[in-house]
Amino acid sequence: MQIATSDNIHGGHRERMRERFKTHGERPFDTYELLEMLLYYVVPYKDTNPIAKNLLIRFSSLAGIAGASRDELLSVDGVGERVADFLIGISRSYDEIVHGDVNTDGDKIETHSDAGEMFVRYFDSFTEKEEREKKRIVMALLDSSMHLISLVEPYVGLDFESGAVQSRPFVEAALASNAAIAVLAHNHPHGHGIATPADRETNRMIRNDLLAIDVDLAEHFIISGSDYVSFSEVVPALTFRQNAYLDRFVKDCALYTGSRSAELAAHASLEKQRQISSLIGLIRGADDAKSSAERLSRMFPRISGMLASDFYVISDISSEKTALFLKLFHSISVRRMTEDFEFGKPHTRAEIGRYFAALLGDSQREYTYIMIYDEKRRVTCCDFVSEGTVNTTSLPPRRVIEIAKQRGAVGVSVCHNHPGGSPTPSNVDIDTTKLLFRMFRTVGIVLYDHYVIARGKYCVIGISDDGEETITVSEGKELFPKKTHTYN
Repeated sequence: MQIATSDNIHGGHRERMRERFKTHGERPFDTYELLEMLLYYVVPYKDTNPIAKNLLIRFSSLAGIAGASRDELLSVDGVGERVADFLIGISRSYDEIVHGDVNTDGDKIETHSDAGEMFVRYFDSFTEKEEREKKRIVMALLDSSMHLISLVEPYVGLDFESGAVQSRPFVEAALASNAAIAVLAHNHPHGHGIATPADRETNRMIRNDLLAIDVDLAEHFIISGSDYVSFSEVVPALTFRQNAYLDRFVKDCALYTGSRSAELAAHASLEKQRQISSLIGLIRGADDAKSSAERLSRMFPRISGMLASDFYVISDISSEKTALFLKLFHSISVRRMTEDFEFGKPHTRAEIGRYFAALLGDSQREYTYIMIYDEKRRVTCCDFVSEGTVNTTSLPPRRVIEIAKQRGAVGVSVCHNHPGGSPTPSNVDIDTTKLLFRMFRTVGIVLYDHYVIARGKYCVIGISDDGEETITVSEGKELFPKKTHTYN
Protein backbone atom coordinates (compact mmCIF):
# COMPACT_ATOMS: atom_id res chain seq x y z
CA MET A 1 0.00 0.00 0.00
CA GLN A 2 1.40 3.38 -1.04
CA ILE A 3 1.28 6.10 1.58
CA ALA A 4 0.22 9.47 0.18
CA THR A 5 2.91 12.10 0.50
CA SER A 6 2.98 15.76 -0.41
CA ASP A 7 5.13 15.02 -3.47
CA ASN A 8 2.94 12.37 -5.06
CA ILE A 9 -0.25 14.29 -4.23
CA HIS A 10 1.12 17.33 -6.10
CA GLY A 11 2.43 15.06 -8.86
CA GLY A 12 -0.99 13.55 -9.46
CA HIS A 13 -2.60 16.97 -9.49
CA ARG A 14 0.00 18.30 -11.91
CA GLU A 15 -0.43 15.39 -14.27
CA ARG A 16 -4.22 15.82 -14.26
CA MET A 17 -3.84 19.54 -14.97
CA ARG A 18 -1.41 18.86 -17.83
CA GLU A 19 -3.62 16.22 -19.42
CA ARG A 20 -6.64 18.50 -19.18
CA PHE A 21 -4.67 21.32 -20.79
CA LYS A 22 -3.38 19.08 -23.60
CA THR A 23 -6.90 17.82 -24.29
CA HIS A 24 -8.95 21.01 -23.97
CA GLY A 25 -6.48 23.88 -24.36
CA GLU A 26 -6.59 27.04 -22.26
CA ARG A 27 -10.31 27.81 -22.41
CA PRO A 28 -11.42 25.81 -19.31
CA PHE A 29 -8.69 27.35 -17.10
CA ASP A 30 -8.70 30.48 -15.00
CA THR A 31 -5.69 32.76 -15.37
CA TYR A 32 -4.25 31.72 -12.01
CA GLU A 33 -4.37 28.05 -13.11
CA LEU A 34 -2.41 28.79 -16.30
CA LEU A 35 0.16 30.68 -14.21
CA GLU A 36 0.20 27.81 -11.71
CA MET A 37 1.06 25.32 -14.50
CA LEU A 38 3.72 27.61 -15.97
CA LEU A 39 5.39 27.75 -12.55
CA TYR A 40 5.67 23.94 -12.52
CA TYR A 41 8.72 24.41 -14.72
CA VAL A 42 10.63 26.31 -12.05
CA VAL A 43 9.10 24.91 -8.84
CA PRO A 44 9.43 21.12 -9.17
CA TYR A 45 7.78 19.94 -5.91
CA LYS A 46 6.06 22.76 -4.03
CA ASP A 47 2.38 23.61 -4.61
CA THR A 48 2.40 26.54 -7.06
CA ASN A 49 -1.32 27.35 -6.80
CA PRO A 50 -0.89 29.73 -3.81
CA ILE A 51 2.10 31.40 -5.48
CA ALA A 52 0.09 32.09 -8.64
CA LYS A 53 -2.81 33.51 -6.64
CA ASN A 54 -0.51 35.66 -4.48
CA LEU A 55 1.11 37.12 -7.59
CA LEU A 56 -2.24 38.03 -9.16
CA ILE A 57 -3.53 39.52 -5.88
CA ARG A 58 -0.37 41.60 -5.46
CA PHE A 59 -0.09 42.86 -9.06
CA SER A 60 -3.75 42.61 -10.22
CA SER A 61 -3.02 41.20 -13.68
CA LEU A 62 -0.52 39.35 -15.83
CA ALA A 63 0.66 42.68 -17.23
CA GLY A 64 1.21 43.87 -13.66
CA ILE A 65 3.33 40.81 -12.89
CA ALA A 66 5.32 41.37 -16.10
CA GLY A 67 5.98 45.00 -15.16
CA ALA A 68 7.12 44.25 -11.62
CA SER A 69 10.74 44.66 -10.58
CA ARG A 70 12.77 41.79 -9.19
CA ASP A 71 12.53 43.21 -5.65
CA GLU A 72 8.76 43.61 -5.98
CA LEU A 73 8.42 39.99 -7.12
CA LEU A 74 10.58 38.76 -4.24
CA SER A 75 8.26 40.53 -1.78
CA VAL A 76 5.42 38.14 -2.71
CA ASP A 77 4.94 35.17 -0.40
CA GLY A 78 6.31 32.01 -2.02
CA VAL A 79 8.41 33.80 -4.66
CA GLY A 80 12.12 33.11 -4.40
CA GLU A 81 15.00 34.19 -6.60
CA ARG A 82 14.50 31.36 -9.07
CA VAL A 83 10.79 32.17 -9.56
CA ALA A 84 11.50 35.91 -9.86
CA ASP A 85 14.17 35.35 -12.52
CA PHE A 86 11.86 32.94 -14.38
CA LEU A 87 9.01 35.49 -14.45
CA ILE A 88 11.35 38.23 -15.64
CA GLY A 89 12.60 35.92 -18.40
CA ILE A 90 9.02 35.10 -19.44
CA SER A 91 8.20 38.81 -19.61
CA ARG A 92 11.32 39.54 -21.68
CA SER A 93 10.44 36.75 -24.13
CA TYR A 94 6.87 38.04 -24.38
CA ASP A 95 8.09 41.53 -25.31
CA GLU A 96 10.50 40.17 -27.92
CA ILE A 97 8.16 37.62 -29.49
CA VAL A 98 4.74 39.27 -29.32
CA HIS A 99 5.85 42.77 -30.25
CA GLY A 100 8.74 41.85 -32.52
CA ASP A 101 7.93 38.50 -34.09
CA VAL A 102 10.53 37.73 -36.72
CA ASN A 103 8.77 37.13 -40.02
CA THR A 104 11.01 35.25 -42.41
CA ASP A 105 10.72 34.80 -46.15
CA GLY A 106 8.28 32.16 -47.31
CA ASP A 107 5.46 33.50 -45.12
CA LYS A 108 3.17 33.51 -48.13
CA ILE A 109 3.93 31.27 -51.09
CA GLU A 110 2.65 33.37 -53.98
CA THR A 111 4.87 32.11 -56.79
CA HIS A 112 6.65 28.95 -57.79
CA SER A 113 10.02 30.57 -57.11
CA ASP A 114 8.86 31.47 -53.57
CA ALA A 115 8.32 27.77 -52.90
CA GLY A 116 11.54 26.60 -54.56
CA GLU A 117 13.71 29.14 -52.78
CA MET A 118 12.05 28.37 -49.45
CA PHE A 119 13.11 24.72 -49.78
CA VAL A 120 16.62 25.72 -50.90
CA ARG A 121 16.92 27.84 -47.74
CA TYR A 122 15.63 24.95 -45.64
CA PHE A 123 18.16 22.42 -46.96
CA ASP A 124 20.91 25.03 -46.85
CA SER A 125 20.19 25.78 -43.17
CA PHE A 126 22.00 22.60 -42.07
CA THR A 127 25.48 23.86 -41.32
CA GLU A 128 27.25 20.60 -40.43
CA LYS A 129 28.47 18.56 -43.40
CA GLU A 130 27.01 15.30 -42.09
CA GLU A 131 23.57 16.86 -41.75
CA ARG A 132 23.76 18.61 -45.13
CA GLU A 133 24.52 15.34 -46.90
CA LYS A 134 21.59 13.43 -45.44
CA LYS A 135 18.71 12.59 -47.75
CA ARG A 136 15.54 14.28 -46.53
CA ILE A 137 11.89 14.51 -47.50
CA VAL A 138 10.11 17.72 -46.49
CA MET A 139 6.51 18.86 -46.88
CA ALA A 140 5.28 22.46 -46.70
CA LEU A 141 1.72 22.74 -45.38
CA LEU A 142 -0.30 25.78 -46.41
CA ASP A 143 -3.77 27.17 -45.87
CA SER A 144 -6.17 27.88 -48.73
CA SER A 145 -4.63 31.34 -49.23
CA MET A 146 -1.13 29.85 -49.68
CA HIS A 147 0.13 31.04 -46.28
CA LEU A 148 2.71 28.69 -44.85
CA ILE A 149 1.48 26.93 -41.69
CA SER A 150 4.50 24.72 -41.08
CA LEU A 151 7.23 22.57 -42.59
CA VAL A 152 7.35 18.91 -41.61
CA GLU A 153 10.09 16.38 -42.22
CA PRO A 154 8.53 12.90 -42.22
CA TYR A 155 11.68 11.10 -43.37
CA VAL A 156 15.42 11.64 -42.82
CA GLY A 157 18.03 9.40 -44.40
CA LEU A 158 15.58 7.72 -46.76
CA ASP A 159 15.56 7.82 -50.56
CA PHE A 160 12.29 9.04 -52.04
CA GLU A 161 12.67 6.35 -54.68
CA SER A 162 13.50 3.56 -52.19
CA GLY A 163 9.96 2.19 -52.07
CA ALA A 164 10.00 2.45 -48.25
CA VAL A 165 8.28 5.85 -48.16
CA GLN A 166 4.69 5.61 -46.96
CA SER A 167 1.97 8.25 -47.28
CA ARG A 168 0.68 7.94 -43.70
CA PRO A 169 3.11 10.47 -42.08
CA PHE A 170 2.22 13.04 -44.76
CA VAL A 171 -1.52 12.53 -44.26
CA GLU A 172 -1.25 12.71 -40.46
CA ALA A 173 0.83 15.91 -40.62
CA ALA A 174 -1.66 17.55 -43.00
CA LEU A 175 -4.55 16.62 -40.71
CA ALA A 176 -2.75 17.88 -37.58
CA SER A 177 -2.02 21.24 -39.25
CA ASN A 178 -5.49 21.57 -40.83
CA ALA A 179 -3.75 22.21 -44.14
CA ALA A 180 -5.53 22.81 -47.44
CA ILE A 181 -2.49 22.63 -49.75
CA ALA A 182 0.82 20.76 -49.62
CA VAL A 183 4.11 21.14 -51.48
CA LEU A 184 6.74 18.38 -51.35
CA ALA A 185 10.50 18.48 -51.70
CA HIS A 186 13.28 15.95 -51.43
CA ASN A 187 16.99 16.37 -52.03
CA HIS A 188 19.65 14.70 -54.13
CA PRO A 189 22.74 15.69 -52.11
CA HIS A 190 25.25 14.29 -54.61
CA GLY A 191 23.32 14.15 -57.84
CA HIS A 192 21.26 16.06 -60.38
CA GLY A 193 17.64 17.08 -59.93
CA ILE A 194 16.11 14.37 -62.14
CA ALA A 195 12.87 12.61 -61.21
CA THR A 196 13.18 8.83 -61.53
CA PRO A 197 10.21 6.55 -62.29
CA ALA A 198 10.22 5.43 -58.64
CA ASP A 199 10.14 9.10 -57.55
CA ARG A 200 7.08 9.67 -59.70
CA GLU A 201 5.25 6.60 -58.43
CA THR A 202 5.80 7.55 -54.79
CA ASN A 203 4.70 11.09 -55.58
CA ARG A 204 1.50 9.76 -57.15
CA MET A 205 0.73 7.64 -54.07
CA ILE A 206 1.16 10.57 -51.67
CA ARG A 207 -0.79 12.91 -53.95
CA ASN A 208 -3.77 10.55 -54.12
CA ASP A 209 -3.84 9.91 -50.37
CA LEU A 210 -3.66 13.63 -49.60
CA LEU A 211 -6.48 14.27 -52.05
CA ALA A 212 -8.60 11.75 -50.12
CA ILE A 213 -8.48 14.12 -47.11
CA ASP A 214 -9.14 17.22 -49.28
CA VAL A 215 -5.53 18.41 -49.41
CA ASP A 216 -4.16 19.44 -52.82
CA LEU A 217 -0.54 18.55 -53.61
CA ALA A 218 0.44 21.61 -55.64
CA GLU A 219 4.04 20.76 -56.52
CA HIS A 220 7.03 18.55 -55.79
CA PHE A 221 10.62 19.81 -55.96
CA ILE A 222 13.93 18.03 -56.21
CA ILE A 223 16.65 20.07 -54.49
CA SER A 224 20.28 19.73 -55.52
CA GLY A 225 22.59 22.32 -54.00
CA SER A 226 21.14 25.73 -54.80
CA ASP A 227 19.08 24.36 -57.70
CA TYR A 228 15.45 23.34 -57.53
CA VAL A 229 13.64 21.37 -60.21
CA SER A 230 9.92 20.61 -60.33
CA PHE A 231 8.38 17.27 -61.23
CA SER A 232 7.57 17.58 -64.91
CA GLU A 233 4.33 15.57 -64.78
CA VAL A 234 2.75 17.00 -61.60
CA VAL A 235 0.92 20.11 -62.85
CA PRO A 236 -0.42 18.79 -66.18
CA ALA A 237 -1.78 15.68 -64.46
CA LEU A 238 -3.79 17.47 -61.78
CA THR A 239 -7.11 19.27 -61.59
CA PHE A 240 -7.27 21.39 -58.46
CA ARG A 241 -10.31 22.62 -56.65
CA GLN A 242 -11.25 26.19 -57.55
CA ASN A 243 -8.84 28.48 -55.74
CA ALA A 244 -7.56 31.78 -57.11
CA TYR A 245 -4.32 31.66 -55.08
CA LEU A 246 -3.50 28.09 -56.06
CA ASP A 247 -4.47 28.73 -59.68
CA ARG A 248 -1.99 31.61 -59.89
CA PHE A 249 0.73 29.44 -58.32
CA VAL A 250 0.09 26.54 -60.71
CA LYS A 251 0.17 28.77 -63.81
CA ASP A 252 3.52 30.11 -62.66
CA CYS A 253 5.09 26.72 -61.98
CA ALA A 254 4.51 24.50 -65.05
CA LEU A 255 7.83 22.88 -66.01
CA TYR A 256 9.71 25.60 -64.14
CA THR A 257 13.34 25.16 -63.18
CA GLY A 258 15.16 27.71 -61.04
CA SER A 259 18.35 28.25 -59.11
CA ARG A 260 19.66 30.56 -56.46
CA SER A 261 23.15 31.09 -55.18
CA ALA A 262 24.05 29.52 -51.85
CA GLU A 263 25.02 32.94 -50.54
CA LEU A 264 21.55 34.40 -51.20
CA ALA A 265 19.85 31.21 -50.04
CA ALA A 266 21.57 31.24 -46.64
CA HIS A 267 18.96 31.16 -43.90
CA ALA A 268 17.99 34.50 -42.33
CA SER A 269 16.42 33.10 -39.18
CA LEU A 270 19.24 33.46 -36.62
CA GLU A 271 17.32 36.07 -34.62
CA LYS A 272 14.22 33.88 -34.60
CA GLN A 273 16.32 30.92 -33.41
CA ARG A 274 17.80 33.09 -30.67
CA GLN A 275 14.37 34.14 -29.44
CA ILE A 276 13.07 30.56 -29.36
CA SER A 277 16.26 29.28 -27.72
CA SER A 278 16.08 32.01 -25.07
CA LEU A 279 12.48 31.08 -24.26
CA ILE A 280 13.10 27.31 -24.08
CA GLY A 281 16.22 27.95 -22.01
CA LEU A 282 13.99 29.13 -19.14
CA ILE A 283 12.90 25.52 -18.52
CA ARG A 284 14.78 23.53 -15.93
CA GLY A 285 15.98 20.22 -17.34
CA ALA A 286 14.61 20.89 -20.84
CA ASP A 287 15.98 19.30 -23.97
CA ASP A 288 18.80 21.17 -25.69
CA ALA A 289 17.39 24.67 -26.29
CA LYS A 290 19.61 25.46 -29.27
CA SER A 291 18.84 22.19 -31.04
CA SER A 292 15.08 22.55 -30.46
CA ALA A 293 15.18 26.17 -31.60
CA GLU A 294 16.88 25.20 -34.85
CA ARG A 295 14.27 22.53 -35.60
CA LEU A 296 11.31 24.74 -34.67
CA SER A 297 12.71 27.67 -36.63
CA ARG A 298 12.94 25.56 -39.77
CA MET A 299 9.42 24.24 -39.40
CA PHE A 300 7.59 27.50 -38.68
CA PRO A 301 8.01 30.79 -40.58
CA ARG A 302 6.65 32.83 -37.65
CA ILE A 303 7.14 32.32 -33.92
CA SER A 304 3.52 33.31 -33.28
CA GLY A 305 2.43 30.62 -35.74
CA MET A 306 4.57 28.07 -33.92
CA LEU A 307 3.07 28.98 -30.54
CA ALA A 308 -0.47 28.83 -31.90
CA SER A 309 0.13 25.46 -33.51
CA ASP A 310 -1.30 22.23 -32.14
CA PHE A 311 0.50 20.75 -29.11
CA TYR A 312 1.05 17.46 -30.92
CA VAL A 313 2.61 19.19 -33.94
CA ILE A 314 5.15 20.93 -31.69
CA SER A 315 5.83 17.77 -29.67
CA ASP A 316 6.75 15.93 -32.89
CA ILE A 317 9.60 18.40 -33.34
CA SER A 318 10.66 18.96 -29.73
CA SER A 319 10.11 17.11 -26.46
CA GLU A 320 6.65 16.87 -24.89
CA LYS A 321 7.91 18.94 -21.95
CA THR A 322 9.05 21.74 -24.24
CA ALA A 323 5.86 21.60 -26.33
CA LEU A 324 3.68 21.93 -23.23
CA PHE A 325 5.77 24.85 -21.97
CA LEU A 326 5.47 26.68 -25.31
CA LYS A 327 1.69 26.16 -25.36
CA LEU A 328 1.40 27.47 -21.78
CA PHE A 329 3.52 30.49 -22.70
CA HIS A 330 1.18 31.12 -25.64
CA SER A 331 -1.92 30.80 -23.44
CA ILE A 332 -0.51 33.23 -20.87
CA SER A 333 0.40 35.65 -23.68
CA VAL A 334 -3.13 35.56 -25.12
CA ARG A 335 -4.62 36.16 -21.65
CA ARG A 336 -2.29 39.08 -21.11
CA MET A 337 -3.30 40.64 -24.45
CA THR A 338 -7.02 40.28 -23.74
CA GLU A 339 -7.23 40.96 -19.99
CA ASP A 340 -7.21 44.76 -20.39
CA PHE A 341 -10.54 44.57 -22.23
CA GLU A 342 -13.15 45.71 -19.70
CA PHE A 343 -16.52 44.06 -19.58
CA GLY A 344 -19.54 45.99 -18.33
CA LYS A 345 -18.86 49.06 -20.49
CA PRO A 346 -19.41 50.12 -24.13
CA HIS A 347 -16.59 49.60 -26.64
CA THR A 348 -15.81 50.90 -30.10
CA ARG A 349 -15.63 48.63 -33.12
CA ALA A 350 -11.84 49.01 -33.16
CA GLU A 351 -11.53 48.01 -29.48
CA ILE A 352 -13.64 44.92 -30.07
CA GLY A 353 -11.66 44.08 -33.21
CA ARG A 354 -8.40 44.32 -31.25
CA TYR A 355 -9.81 42.05 -28.56
CA PHE A 356 -10.88 39.37 -31.02
CA ALA A 357 -7.58 39.66 -32.94
CA ALA A 358 -5.63 39.12 -29.71
CA LEU A 359 -7.90 36.26 -28.68
CA LEU A 360 -7.60 34.34 -31.96
CA GLY A 361 -4.25 35.56 -33.27
CA ASP A 362 -2.53 32.88 -35.38
CA SER A 363 -4.82 30.04 -34.29
CA GLN A 364 -4.46 27.03 -36.56
CA ARG A 365 -8.08 25.98 -36.08
CA GLU A 366 -11.22 27.91 -36.85
CA TYR A 367 -13.11 29.14 -33.78
CA THR A 368 -16.38 31.00 -33.33
CA TYR A 369 -17.14 33.40 -30.49
CA ILE A 370 -20.16 35.55 -29.61
CA MET A 371 -20.04 38.86 -27.73
CA ILE A 372 -23.08 39.82 -25.67
CA TYR A 373 -24.41 43.38 -25.16
CA ASP A 374 -27.02 44.77 -22.75
CA GLU A 375 -29.65 47.45 -23.43
CA LYS A 376 -27.03 50.23 -23.12
CA ARG A 377 -24.74 48.43 -25.57
CA ARG A 378 -22.31 47.54 -22.82
CA VAL A 379 -20.33 44.33 -23.38
CA THR A 380 -21.34 41.87 -20.68
CA CYS A 381 -19.41 38.76 -21.76
CA CYS A 382 -17.81 36.87 -24.64
CA ASP A 383 -18.61 33.17 -25.08
CA PHE A 384 -16.97 30.39 -27.08
CA VAL A 385 -19.41 28.86 -29.59
CA SER A 386 -17.71 26.16 -31.63
CA GLU A 387 -14.55 24.84 -33.26
CA GLY A 388 -14.20 24.18 -36.97
CA THR A 389 -11.36 23.48 -39.39
CA VAL A 390 -9.27 25.48 -41.80
CA ASN A 391 -11.63 24.82 -44.72
CA THR A 392 -15.03 25.37 -43.10
CA THR A 393 -16.99 28.25 -41.68
CA SER A 394 -18.30 27.16 -38.30
CA LEU A 395 -21.13 29.54 -37.38
CA PRO A 396 -24.09 27.35 -36.39
CA PRO A 397 -27.05 29.80 -36.23
CA ARG A 398 -29.10 27.78 -33.74
CA ARG A 399 -26.20 27.39 -31.29
CA VAL A 400 -25.32 31.12 -31.51
CA ILE A 401 -28.93 32.16 -30.81
CA GLU A 402 -29.27 29.69 -27.93
CA ILE A 403 -26.22 31.23 -26.20
CA ALA A 404 -27.49 34.77 -26.80
CA LYS A 405 -30.90 33.93 -25.31
CA GLN A 406 -29.34 32.20 -22.29
CA ARG A 407 -27.20 35.28 -21.63
CA GLY A 408 -30.16 37.66 -21.90
CA ALA A 409 -28.61 39.51 -24.85
CA VAL A 410 -30.15 42.64 -26.29
CA GLY A 411 -27.48 42.77 -28.98
CA VAL A 412 -24.58 40.60 -30.14
CA SER A 413 -21.50 40.52 -32.32
CA VAL A 414 -20.11 37.28 -33.69
CA CYS A 415 -16.56 36.45 -34.66
CA HIS A 416 -14.68 33.67 -36.39
CA ASN A 417 -11.16 33.35 -37.76
CA HIS A 418 -9.57 32.31 -41.04
CA PRO A 419 -6.57 30.28 -39.80
CA GLY A 420 -3.34 31.66 -41.21
CA GLY A 421 -5.03 33.33 -44.19
CA SER A 422 -6.66 36.62 -45.11
CA PRO A 423 -9.32 38.36 -42.97
CA THR A 424 -11.26 39.30 -46.10
CA PRO A 425 -14.78 37.82 -45.70
CA SER A 426 -15.85 35.18 -48.17
CA ASN A 427 -19.24 35.14 -49.88
CA VAL A 428 -20.22 32.41 -47.42
CA ASP A 429 -19.27 34.69 -44.52
CA ILE A 430 -21.45 37.49 -45.88
CA ASP A 431 -24.39 35.18 -46.60
CA THR A 432 -24.11 33.71 -43.09
CA THR A 433 -24.15 37.23 -41.62
CA LYS A 434 -27.37 38.01 -43.47
CA LEU A 435 -28.94 34.77 -42.23
CA LEU A 436 -27.86 35.44 -38.63
CA PHE A 437 -29.22 39.00 -38.81
CA ARG A 438 -32.66 37.76 -39.91
CA MET A 439 -32.71 34.97 -37.31
CA PHE A 440 -31.66 37.24 -34.45
CA ARG A 441 -34.27 39.81 -35.48
CA THR A 442 -37.04 37.20 -35.16
CA VAL A 443 -36.14 36.72 -31.46
CA GLY A 444 -35.72 40.43 -30.70
CA ILE A 445 -31.92 40.56 -30.66
CA VAL A 446 -29.79 42.93 -32.76
CA LEU A 447 -26.74 41.60 -34.61
CA TYR A 448 -24.32 44.53 -34.68
CA ASP A 449 -21.23 43.12 -36.40
CA HIS A 450 -19.53 39.99 -37.67
CA TYR A 451 -15.74 40.06 -37.21
CA VAL A 452 -13.37 37.96 -39.33
CA ILE A 453 -9.86 37.52 -37.88
CA ALA A 454 -6.64 36.38 -39.53
CA ARG A 455 -2.98 36.84 -38.64
CA GLY A 456 -3.50 39.75 -36.25
CA LYS A 457 -5.81 41.63 -38.62
CA TYR A 458 -9.57 41.93 -38.63
CA CYS A 459 -12.36 42.75 -41.05
CA VAL A 460 -15.86 43.72 -39.97
CA ILE A 461 -19.08 42.83 -41.76
CA GLY A 462 -21.44 45.50 -40.48
CA ILE A 463 -25.22 45.79 -40.33
CA SER A 464 -26.78 49.24 -40.83
CA ASP A 465 -28.58 50.83 -37.85
CA ASP A 466 -31.90 51.05 -39.69
CA GLY A 467 -32.05 47.29 -39.97
CA GLU A 468 -31.24 47.01 -43.66
CA GLU A 469 -29.11 44.07 -44.70
CA THR A 470 -26.41 46.35 -46.06
CA ILE A 471 -22.99 44.80 -45.71
CA THR A 472 -19.99 47.04 -45.17
CA VAL A 473 -16.52 45.62 -44.83
CA SER A 474 -13.64 47.42 -43.16
CA GLU A 475 -10.17 46.03 -42.49
CA GLY A 476 -8.28 46.72 -39.27
CA LYS A 477 -4.58 47.43 -39.11
CA GLU A 478 -2.00 44.80 -38.20
CA LEU A 479 -2.31 43.91 -34.53
CA PHE A 480 1.38 44.04 -33.67
CA PRO A 481 3.29 46.09 -36.25
CA LYS A 482 6.77 46.01 -34.70
CA LYS A 483 6.74 47.85 -31.34
CA THR A 484 3.71 50.09 -31.75
CA HIS A 485 -0.03 49.52 -31.71
CA THR A 486 -1.97 51.44 -34.35
CA TYR A 487 -5.46 50.71 -35.58
CA ASN A 488 -8.10 52.09 -37.89
